[in-house]
Amino acid sequence: MGLRLAAEIRLTITSADAALERILQRLAEAGYDFVMPTLATHGVVVDRRRRARPGDLRDVFGWTRIFASSDLPEDLLADLDAAHILEADKDDLRLRMRVSCIEDRLHFHSADNRDPLAVFLGPDSYRFVRLIRGLDGAAPRRALDIGTGAGAGALAMAARWPDAEIIGADINPQALRLASVNARHAGLSITPVRSSGVDPVAGEFEHPRAWGGVGMRRALVRWIGGGDQVRVGVQCVAHRA
Repeated sequence: MGLRLAAEIRLTITSADAALERILQRLAEAGYDFVMPTLATHGVVVDRRRRARPGDLRDVFGWTRIFASSDLPEDLLADLDAAHILEADKDDLRLRMRVSCIEDRLHFHSADNRDPLAVFLGPDSYRFVRLIRGLDGAAPRRALDIGTGAGAGALAMAARWPDAEIIGADINPQALRLASVNARHAGLSITPVRSSGVDPVAGEFEHPRAWGGVGMRRALVRWIGGGDQVRVGVQCVAHRA
């Protein structure tokens, strides 16, 4: 049985996307680093201190604490406004998105993963990237990240296998947008596809055979070989708690 993908979508780079990329570049130049914890841990930490320290980028972009407009440089605040990710919190401000680092790559993703349309990045994203890093054998010609979210898996595959076609599939167009922003900032190439992973259109893959536990949310499909003889190896990510 084959697994088919919907056709690749063409994303227009908007002024908001360009602002997001400028923000990521600024954070990278500042040496920004933030590891996304569980939501429970995040809540405990933020409850200890709700307000960001002036100029503290981790407080603003990682912990998404409330902050005053005077806490950040004017040009950075202007980019946040242009990216449409600022929201009012009484007399203060808060970000709708956060930035987390996996390996040396920065990823914009939703600040609240509980939203049905959230762009996900969480602890299992780090496990997925470690799994990719630990795979052995020949590099694939094509690799697919189903439910790519912020693109952590797709970017990790693109970094490890620069000559492979890397496809990031997601039903959420906002996820494809942010994954593409994150990929461009990292200097990596991925193909965004709007799909649940089983749409009957273009780009056939062998159906993945899952292993390693239950409740899996992504599968890595590796195409190895050439010509008509294609061997498919499948690995699964860590399950969601």
